[in-house]
Amino acid sequence: MTVPRDKQGRRVPLPESGLLMSRTLARILHVKPGDVVAFRPVKGDRARRTARVEALVDGYLGTVVYADLRYLNRLLGEEDAVSRIQLGLSGDDASREAVYRRLKQTAAVEGLSARADMIDNLYSTVLKNLWAFLSIEILFGGMLFFGNILNSSMVSLAERQRELATLRVLGYGPWEIGSLLLRESMIVTLLGTVIGLPLGYVLTIYAVHSYQTEMFRMPLVFSAWTSLQTILWAVVFTLLAHAIVQRSVHRFDWFEAVKTRE
Repeated sequence: MTVPRDKQGRRVPLPESGLLMSRTLARILHVKPGDVVAFRPVKGDRARRTARVEALVDGYLGTVVYADLRYLNRLLGEEDAVSRIQLGLSGDDASREAVYRRLKQTAAVEGLSARADMIDNLYSTVLKNLWAFLSIEILFGGMLFFGNILNSSMVSLAERQRELATLRVLGYGPWEIGSLLLRESMIVTLLGTVIGLPLGYVLTIYAVHSYQTEMFRMPLVFSAWTSLQTILWAVVFTLLAHAIVQRSVHRFDWFEAVKTRE
């Protein structure tokens, strides 16, 4: 039997009696904990049976129902009625391949699948493409962020030429003047990031729900490290934009800016 787990990967205990049903299947069948469902086995004695739904669990592949093996045997009136067995293998790849070959040669074994191969296929077909998509999103988001910060800083520098030039004549160095502009950019960056994080969370919920199907679902896992990464990326792109602004500060003709214009 497959071990049910929650979003954090922790094992969810099976009830001694009754069913543990995935939330997706419960939503499709319009049932909740405490309801009684009827089913008919596809093998063996196919008489109609009923069972109580004891709890719901998050499932991410397919629509599954879990039950304790002893309870299932009593419900079906059979002894150790199983159609699939999961084996935990240890050792190197060569020893595991030997076990696979032996099982494939066994006539009573109808099929064989390796969990590691299933995970690799899932990564190559879904997660790999997802990472590529996220990388492109981060790149374009960073370029947009970089452009906005650079544009606002250059506009501020152009509008405050005489003010900043006066500071330069009074003895302020280019780095000190640049730090003033950097602080302004940092304040705007942090305020925009803090305001944008809740909006990003809402959009993430929408994206996760839009990808959900009956056969495949992605859990929404949001941690403090995710927010911290967002803030760190915002600071990095702000510093990159300020590097260009600082270069303009060093090259600026301050004495020309303070001249009185007739």
